[in-house]
Amino acid sequence: KKRQRAPRNQRDKNPKPIRITQRDIAILQAIYDYRWLMTEQIYRLFFPSLHRAYERMEALYHNGYVGRVFPGENINQMNVAMLYVLDKRGAKVLSEYLKYEIALDGQARKVKPMFLEHTIAINDVRIAVSLACQKAGWLLLDWQTEAELKANYDRVALPGRMGQLEAVPLVPDSYFKIDNGNKKPAHFFLELDRNTMAHKRFKAKVLAYNIYAEAGGAEKRFST
Repeated sequence: KKRQRAPRNQRDKNPKPIRITQRDIAILQAIYDYRWLMTEQIYRLFFPSLHRAYERMEALYHNGYVGRVFPGENINQMNVAMLYVLDKRGAKVLSEYLKYEIALDGQARKVKPMFLEHTIAINDVRIAVSLACQKAGWLLLDWQTEAELKANYDRVALPGRMGQLEAVPLVPDSYFKIDNGNKKPAHFFLELDRNTMAHKRFKAKVLAYNIYAEAGGAEKRFST
């Protein structure tokens, strides 16, 4: 008789115990930093093969260190994306390792699919930048997410429809800084569009960045 596959969102009641390794701690910290990570993204960061990544993430899931999030409705279909979030045991291990309290993100499991797709795409860019820095021998000094930047954002005065100036919030999808061996680090704003934004609106965003730089906003806040 063919063995029936267990639901993807259901943990084993008696999973095989595992010993947490340094790589596991690095994975837990990455999931905490990125908020969500797909198995394929975790593979690119930490594993020599996708098969090894699937095996280890499954063990971490069934032992309660990470949780699973499914943006689609038919979660047991294998083509529906599966993302990992930090769970209670993982937060406890990470808190002990980092020597400060790690709080679970209560909203991480309630995110809307469209927002999730955008976040996954930003994480893809972040992973690519991180791996490229490793390969070049550079240091990724800082990465601030949109949520962090939204907590304290700047405004830029842009011309409105009638020619009057309008205060527009400047909130990039991410901000990051790289030490590439030069005297001063290189600073970047990330603005990622998945072909869902009108060209006019994207053009306004680019104009806002130019005005922000010319007016000294970037120098004042980011020392660049």
